[in-house]
Parts: sequence; structure tokens; C-alpha cells
Amino acid sequence: MKTNTETPRYAPIPLWNRISGTTRTWTYEAINDGKLRSIKVGRRRLIDVPSGLELLESLDEKNAA
Repeated sequence: MKTNTETPRYAPIPLWNRISGTTRTWTYEAINDGKLRSIKVGRRRLIDVPSGLELLESLDEKNAA
């Protein structure tokens, strides 16, 4: 059996928190501030993982400077 190690395009918030190491509170604050892109599918909110990871990288660069 082949293991899929690719990062998903969209992820539900609990999976996003495991991938990114962020908290649920930070995630919702970033969504509400317009910093983290997400979509609604029915009642579920899915995070745009590639853009979220770019956001985290940009935050790391700002903190390093």
C-alpha cells in the first residue's frame, strides 16, 4: 500500500491545526482578520493549505528580522 505524504489542497480545521502546529483560536482569528483563506462546504470550513503555509512562512520571516 502506498502512503500519501502530499499536503492536501484544502483541510478541515482540526487537520490544518495538526499540519501547521497552530491552535484553533489562532486559526479562527486569522480567518476573521482575512489573513487565512478558507472556504465553506456545507457546514464545514476548509482551510486553503498552500496559502496558509505561505502565511506561516511570511510570519516566520517577519519574526526573524
